[in-house]
Amino acid sequence: MTALQPILEHIAAEAENRSQQILSEARAAAAQLRREAEAEAERERQAILTLERKRLAAETQKRLVEARLESRKAVLTAKQEWIDSLFTEVRASLANRSLKKKRITADGSKNVAEDIDFYLAQIRQEIETDLGSILFP
Repeated sequence: MTALQPILEHIAAEAENRSQQILSEARAAAAQLRREAEAEAERERQAILTLERKRLAAETQKRLVEARLESRKAVLTAKQEWIDSLFTEVRASLANRSLKKKRITADGSKNVAEDIDFYLAQIRQEIETDLGSILFP
């Protein structure tokens, strides 16, 4: 054994200790970086989930509003068709009758043909209003 041998062994041991220390510090730093990256990824995941939940809620609300609107349109169309059919039948049954009203003037009175469309328009408006308040309270 030479005089340098103990010095070389000491240097090798110190180098081994230092390399183990550096390796330990690197592992700790890597573990810390991993925890931070995982925490950041979780925050981003939560932010994405929150954003998507809001988007889904808004889309759901939009589709519900559209469905309600379409449903209301369908009911209004059916109401209009029913009223049209009813007044077509009423007009047809009244067409065969001679409806007259007595007009009294300073010159006397006379029978004149009744303008049934005037009365049907008034009645129709009342029926549409009443039916609307029943269907859409």
